[in-house]
Amino acid sequence: MKKLVKILISLIVLLVIGYFIIMNLPQANIKNKEAIKSISASTLFQEFEKNENQASKNYIGKVITVAGTIKKKMLDNQEAPVVLLGTNNEDQVLVTLELDQAKKLENFKVGDEINVKAQCSGMLMEVVMNKGIIAE
Repeated sequence: MKKLVKILISLIVLLVIGYFIIMNLPQANIKNKEAIKSISASTLFQEFEKNENQASKNYIGKVITVAGTIKKKMLDNQEAPVVLLGTNNEDQVLVTLELDQAKKLENFKVGDEINVKAQCSGMLMEVVMNKGIIAE
């Protein structure tokens, strides 16, 4: 019986250690990933609108660089900076940037051109991208 208790305690300790190791692993970083494609916000939106299934296969989960005009700047619920890119009311790409990009975004205002590198998540009302950084 004592042997069983020792084994259970050892197993619990190993599981707790494993949990903390996994929780503290560095998250995927867009900065170190190469974009598969550079595209304008308008073209990206039009590709999704023309054939959403094909565009989803081409872009969802992949890192791309998108160029566009800032239509709106805001913060999401976690205080991460968000930019809405587009050329008119229909061509829009919503990019949530990493928290450390807030200072860089302060240098841009609505109407400025910007390049962002982010991971595509798909299309809802606009093309949605996450984990973005401002591309140099």
